[in-house]
Amino acid sequence: MESPLWLNAMPEIRSAKAEAQNAISAFSDALAALNIGLRNGLPKDDIDKLFGNAHTAWSTLINRTENLSGLGLALAANYPEQAKYLVAGTTIELLENILAAAEALAAYGEEADPLEHVRGQPRVLEASQKLISITFPDSSPLLRNRFESLGLPTTGLTTTKQQTTTPHSIVPPDDLTDYIKILHISDLHRTNDEKVSNPEVLNDLLAAIRTFNDGPFDLIVLSGDITQEATEDEFKEAEQFLDDLATKLMNGVRERIIVVPGNHDINWKAASAGNFKLTRGTVPEDGKQRPGLVVVPNGYILPTEETAQQAISNFRDSYHRFYKTNYPSVTQERFQFLEPKDLPIGILALDTIIGMHHFSDTPHVDRTALIDGLQKAQATAKRFIAVGHHGPIRLRNQHDGVEGWCLERLLDGQAAMYLHGHVHETQISHFSRDGIVGIPCIGVGSLVAGPRQRPESSARQYHVIQFPLRGRRGRVLVRRKERRDRAWQKDTRFGPATSPVDHLDFHV
Repeated sequence: MESPLWLNAMPEIRSAKAEAQNAISAFSDALAALNIGLRNGLPKDDIDKLFGNAHTAWSTLINRTENLSGLGLALAANYPEQAKYLVAGTTIELLENILAAAEALAAYGEEADPLEHVRGQPRVLEASQKLISITFPDSSPLLRNRFESLGLPTTGLTTTKQQTTTPHSIVPPDDLTDYIKILHISDLHRTNDEKVSNPEVLNDLLAAIRTFNDGPFDLIVLSGDITQEATEDEFKEAEQFLDDLATKLMNGVRERIIVVPGNHDINWKAASAGNFKLTRGTVPEDGKQRPGLVVVPNGYILPTEETAQQAISNFRDSYHRFYKTNYPSVTQERFQFLEPKDLPIGILALDTIIGMHHFSDTPHVDRTALIDGLQKAQATAKRFIAVGHHGPIRLRNQHDGVEGWCLERLLDGQAAMYLHGHVHETQISHFSRDGIVGIPCIGVGSLVAGPRQRPESSARQYHVIQFPLRGRRGRVLVRRKERRDRAWQKDTRFGPATSPVDHLDFHV
């Protein structure tokens, strides 16, 4: 079978990218040499020569950018998403460098206008501008303003309404009303040293939802750490909170609330009082696949099955009380594929805490459980999302994230996105093998946790996710509460300074 166009174009795209990056470096070197010459008071002839070198390097950067953008335009005709990830993102960076370079050259121009030859060519940078207009239309007005301020052509930039400085939330235009709305919360962590009651949390949250017109919701996702120490009393308090959410936001339908366990939902005291099996000798090759394995001198230990079950017994009991159904106890069955009534998507709820105990907090997803869950999801022919507590491994030597193989399985199984908690901040990453086809991984901050015991969570968060049913563009609206005694607000730290927004976009 013939390879797709974008695969055939990869070698040429890589080459064009490398040439453009080299052109940026060449201009930077030329500009640095010019600055040194000016500081050292070189003769005018020498300065003119250095200025000419910088000007030539800038012209080369423009040509290399147009070459790359031409490839992107050809790709965008049939593969718009691939063009966006492969070419357009780099093109925006290149245009930013071109504009910054133009501003620097204009500052040096004394006798002749250094930008004149570009101003006289109305179609220069047209391909780059067209590519950005197609793939990142929201960026066009800002780029147009900068080009026009320098008197440079804007032939390829489409005309759109002028951006304002008012924060805004806009439903993705290509999906309009054809999306479902998800309230994503996580990491309740209500600690004894700063007790926060259900009414306080609920009333505050409902007031924010009304203020920002965030509802109604089709689904609520609570991605783990329902409790702090996994005690029975904490779980019963959480159940009441979830029941209130179901009553106030889901018309009493508990099946529209998705819950997965987090590392704080393990009863560490029960685990520490349990039994562990010591095995002498070297760790087996499949050691990483054995949940809860801890290496010790001259061998390794594993929790007994009884200890592993006792560690999650309070969570399982709570799950049964709330949903009137059993949470799987067998390791290979610890997943849930859920199809809430009248909801056009499915949810694959993953258990990332298998095998955790007081000696080991490394997350683990059972391979058999994940494969079986994906098979059930694919059998429905529905678009589906995955939910777990732990997110991707993002830092070197990080151990408290789901491993790459798990995300690869989700990618191959065509999960549309992966929602998680644990990170205590807004995180959006794009897991992909080739930088093109991938799965968005979206992490949300803590809803409740107090600053004394968990200072990294002092800013509370919740997300409103607009998940597309038609098209591929979705949106995450971010809400933020700086302190317990302050009101919720739209988190407007995203987007350009001249046009702040309270959202992040993703593609499924």
